[in-house]
Amino acid sequence: MQLDRTRIVVRQRGVLDTLDLALHVLRVYLAPLMIAMALGALPLMLINHLLIAWMLPDADNLLDIPARYLWHMTILIFLQAPLASVFATTYLGQAVFHDRPRLTEVVREVRKVAPRILWSLVLIRGVGAAWLLLLSADRYGEFDSFVDTFLPLVLVTWAIGLRSFRPFIGEIILLEQNPLVGRDAETITVGRRSRMLHGPASGDLFLRWWTSAGTAILLTGTVYGTMLFLVGVLTNDWRQGRGMLLVAYPAAIWTVATYLTVFRFLTYLDARIRQEGWEVELRVRAEASRLVAWLVVAASVMCWTTDAFARESTDPIEAGRQALSAGPSYPWYDKQEDGLRPVHVQPARESALNRGSRWQAATEDPQRESSWGTSVLNALAQGLRWLGLIGLIALLVALTVLMARAFLMREEPGSDDQQAARGLSPLEADRIDNLPFSITQPPKDLLAEAQRCYQQGDLNQAMIYLFSYQLLALDRHDLIRLTRGKTNRQYLAELAAQPGLQRLLRPSMVAFEEVFFGKHRLTLERFEGCWQNLDTFHEDLQRLVTP
Repeated sequence: MQLDRTRIVVRQRGVLDTLDLALHVLRVYLAPLMIAMALGALPLMLINHLLIAWMLPDADNLLDIPARYLWHMTILIFLQAPLASVFATTYLGQAVFHDRPRLTEVVREVRKVAPRILWSLVLIRGVGAAWLLLLSADRYGEFDSFVDTFLPLVLVTWAIGLRSFRPFIGEIILLEQNPLVGRDAETITVGRRSRMLHGPASGDLFLRWWTSAGTAILLTGTVYGTMLFLVGVLTNDWRQGRGMLLVAYPAAIWTVATYLTVFRFLTYLDARIRQEGWEVELRVRAEASRLVAWLVVAASVMCWTTDAFARESTDPIEAGRQALSAGPSYPWYDKQEDGLRPVHVQPARESALNRGSRWQAATEDPQRESSWGTSVLNALAQGLRWLGLIGLIALLVALTVLMARAFLMREEPGSDDQQAARGLSPLEADRIDNLPFSITQPPKDLLAEAQRCYQQGDLNQAMIYLFSYQLLALDRHDLIRLTRGKTNRQYLAELAAQPGLQRLLRPSMVAFEEVFFGKHRLTLERFEGCWQNLDTFHEDLQRLVTP
């Protein structure tokens, strides 16, 4: 497997690029994705039919819109979409690094985490509550605003809050397979992993979810309207009958849900790429694996050639000449002169203007007769184009000015004097600036400041200073290289040659990320566990320095 040649290119993308890529992924994997989505959606469609099919009226009048049925069906599918997509999500997770995963393997992987899916996607996300609500509805009574409107809106609001700020619970359970409950404090549970993944990018994820929600509404109307139009054209029956409401309307929503499942998975990949540096890591690992393969091949060739030369005593130059003379004629070898001869290559006749086109030759636009209306439209289009260009230039200038102002405000006069007053050398100040997080007013002694905050009971700030001190100490001993853009886990990976220090740094890193990114309060036991590792940390550093 080529780690840098994945089926989906690993790189950062914006929301529009992700929506576009989701269409391409859906096109490539259309059949298996539809089958995987059907595995989860068909049982839910049967349950929905049993729960709310009685709400449909008997009349087949186009103007008689069954609002109650459509309302409850929409809410049910909205709540059930993450649950129905478990097989499709697992398939996509395997398809990133494999060509065509087997559906049997997908089903087996989903079965492993079935209890976690039941808890997180059925009970917590409101699916079970919606089922109980509809089971308790009076089938022979009138419309109840409390049961039919208020309580479903509460469930929808609850689900929107969870899915807009914590959209990747399904991916965490299915792909990362974290446990719900940890056996010790070091275990990364689903909740802890969710905070680590969603916390730093909650604002961006919120905007992406609402963008996808608006897209889903438009696509659902388009797909269902297309189905209604096709049925009307083919059958000459324009009534919105029971077949359309029972089959076509849910199928339209489930089709859009399949597309949004792909979009959510790609957004999950993008979040991990941004936070964990997948793009660079996969390329480095791929080059390392290829280098090992080439070294093995080179060693094998050297052994073979050495053995061959040991057995043969003929002149290698003469042997090569005989091989070329006895074999077929090569365009680059002259047998009579025993030398190389030039090879004439006919250049391609493609036009340079059309180098990026799929056409093999330039095409000429036919001369069209111009009219007054066409001239006006062309002038209007040209004017709009210039207005757009001017607006874009003005926006770029404004952004440049804002960035310059922000940079100048950050570089306040006297900052070097302030660093000197705090006793920070320029090298130490550069190390602090290269930390993967910013520290306002860094003290001269980070360890002493951590101890002071510890004694005052400010454990969160003490943990920040303690982890900063450990990173700076590792950089001073050339065990890691502090560089802007690196993540904490990349620094942890750089300590692979020192497993003892890596084991000591890991709990500090986890506690720091919960405090700094997750905004959680650190317990005294967690901090003291990290603090008590300092003596061993210093001993390991001293052992590396002492020859």
